[in-house]
Amino acid sequence: MDNKPPKKVVTNDASIDNAETKLGVKYPQILRDKLKEHNGFTWGFFERFYPVFDEEDKFHTFDDVVRENENPNGWKRALPEGFVAIADDGGGYALVLSTNKDGKVYHYNNDTGDVTLFAENDEELKKKLDEQDMEMEKIKSED
Repeated sequence: MDNKPPKKVVTNDASIDNAETKLGVKYPQILRDKLKEHNGFTWGFFERFYPVFDEEDKFHTFDDVVRENENPNGWKRALPEGFVAIADDGGGYALVLSTNKDGKVYHYNNDTGDVTLFAENDEELKKKLDEQDMEMEKIKSED
């Protein structure tokens, strides 16, 4: 039996702004909107977009994006200087933002250490992640 309290959806601009300030990044608007709808979510091949810490819902946001990036044995050690992980695929890949706040989303390969451009803007990000969702659904339906 699961004793977790029901998850609240109370994430607001202030909690996202707080994470941005602590990490020195700027979330694209589409991700800000998704975080306000579902603080922590799956999209495309990325099984976990990290939630932002929510004072009203500490139980569900304990592993927030700031903690994920400040862990000395985690992304802090793995990522090149100037990048912050916002999502991972459960393996060796992450979506990252640049601390130069350029509005772009990058792809990080933990095996090679390479950071490459994933999406230049909200429209491209949505298109790529939605395509990945469709690919995942196709794979599941073939099983």
